[in-house]
Amino acid sequence: MHILMISTGIGIGQFVACTITIIYYQTILAWSIYYLVMSCASVLPWTTCDNTWNTESCLEEARGNITYNNTHLHDGASRQLLNTSTKQLFNRSGSQLFHANISTNTEGDSQFTFAHTDVEEFWQYKVLGLSGSVHQTGQVQWHLALSLFASWVIIFLSLIRGVKSVGKVAYVTVFLPYLLLIVLLIRTLLLPGAVDGVVFYLKADLTRLLDLQVWLEALVQVFYSLSPGWGTIIAMASYNEFHHNTLRNSVVLTFCGEGTSLFSGLVIFTVLGFMARTAGVGVSELASSGPGLAFVAYPGGLSQLPLPQLWSFLFFLMMLTVGLDSQFTWAECLITNVIDQFPAVLRKRRILVTAVFCTVYFLLGLLFTTNVMKSINVSFISLLCSVGCTC
Repeated sequence: MHILMISTGIGIGQFVACTITIIYYQTILAWSIYYLVMSCASVLPWTTCDNTWNTESCLEEARGNITYNNTHLHDGASRQLLNTSTKQLFNRSGSQLFHANISTNTEGDSQFTFAHTDVEEFWQYKVLGLSGSVHQTGQVQWHLALSLFASWVIIFLSLIRGVKSVGKVAYVTVFLPYLLLIVLLIRTLLLPGAVDGVVFYLKADLTRLLDLQVWLEALVQVFYSLSPGWGTIIAMASYNEFHHNTLRNSVVLTFCGEGTSLFSGLVIFTVLGFMARTAGVGVSELASSGPGLAFVAYPGGLSQLPLPQLWSFLFFLMMLTVGLDSQFTWAECLITNVIDQFPAVLRKRRILVTAVFCTVYFLLGLLFTTNVMKSINVSFISLLCSVGCTC
């Protein structure tokens, strides 16, 4: 009896963890769908500064090498803030690369006007629509709400018959990302500076192995990517035959999952190496993580290639299909939990349960499309990710 009660608590914990994750993760799919649609425009909207969302300080991405002079500006802690050139300036602040216009007044003094690039302004002011304060709730942004709705429609259609339908969809969503990654890797390896990015990515600093934080980050990555104990693998495995070789599946899943992460890193850093060569800075100056990498740095790099619409479309199609695979498992886990609580009533109403599930979680996800969430959603999503991993 006590074992049953403990197991019930574990199941509830898994349900909560999957609920937290699936709500915010679906927002990332909505972003991917929006970028995917915008990639079909005749001119990529994140490559110009003449749009309604742009500010007066917007600067288009530099298309050539930057040569710096000997003028420097430091803050009170003697940290270098500015390396000025004759026309433009690059400033590293946190994980973002900022630009500034440089002008000279009548007295001969240099004036610096900081600005975001066109890619950053599209991300912050169009996609996210940053609000002035977390207290300014604003309203639901319909371009994000429609993208979120489209993502849940895809989930519903894929799960409409449970593992029978999602198994067929998985043939596309599992193998298509690998094909797209290979195509993108071949193309980006031909770019100038791509080898610099690969070397930076593969060059190991063994002294970092003595840093406890590195091991903690590695554990978070493993628990998040493999999802042990979340209930997703348990829910999917429950449909296997009793004598199915689960040990073999565990080994294959581990190597495929982490191997894919390493392989996709090559694709990312080839573009970062190209961008670093173009901007005349080191790869470390461009290397970042989180949403800023996928929705700022990478689109900025792809926009500098011939046929940028094609490469942007392929990249965000890959982002979408990779995200769908994760959402399929989390959604199936939650739906299976609900149906197994009332099997006699709900098993024959699978379609209705799936429809209600997708509708409820879509409504909960609308929180991430409002103005108040735009000013904190990236950090909030990172926090929820950490909470989900801990659970």
